[in-house]
Amino acid sequence: MKLLLIVTTLLATAQLQAAAADNQINCQAKDLGTVDQLICSDQELLKQDQQLAEVYQQALLKAANEKPPLLKAEQRG
Repeated sequence: MKLLLIVTTLLATAQLQAAAADNQINCQAKDLGTVDQLICSDQELLKQDQQLAEVYQQALLKAANEKPPLLKAEQRG
């Protein structure tokens, strides 16, 4: 039972890290938009963007069995 909990926790953590990386701004990209350029030029904004990406991925995991399309649609406006 304990092993199952450990394995589940490790898998969830790995999924969160991979998903968070997908939503972070790539400051090395050549086609950055104005907002991305602004975020990349300020270390504090970049740190906050990374935190927001992590929180959003946690919300997606919590909503996985509820209504994930609705959560994503709400983010798009």
